[in-house]
Amino acid sequence: MREWHFEEKVYKRWVVLMIGSFEELLEELRKSEYKYVDEVEKAAGYNIRLNLENSNETCTIVWLPKFSLAELVHELTHLVMHTFNRAAVPIDIENEEGFGFYMEYWFGEMVRVHRRYPNGRSAHEAKK
Repeated sequence: MREWHFEEKVYKRWVVLMIGSFEELLEELRKSEYKYVDEVEKAAGYNIRLNLENSNETCTIVWLPKFSLAELVHELTHLVMHTFNRAAVPIDIENEEGFGFYMEYWFGEMVRVHRRYPNGRSAHEAKK
């Protein structure tokens, strides 16, 4: 499983892009003690929120079996909607520009980092 870590400071999100097999995803979720691991069904991608150890903070995993721009956009839509919902930012036509900018940020950042670090990026590298 390859991982790329991201720290987003506006909405204070920690996101990990994971690319690997479905079985590897399940193994990582079990290691994280994700309590709903038995409910995870095979899919083209996932967006999963985990509670970080000893914290009220969450980490979001964006999982893809292989890097696909179409699937990445799909999963990032979930990420943006959950972020806005958590921050009580309206998701409606009056806020479409904010939604679009945040979506553009995540798409650009993930594509850029994936290209620059083809074998993954650690949490330490993400904090630099």
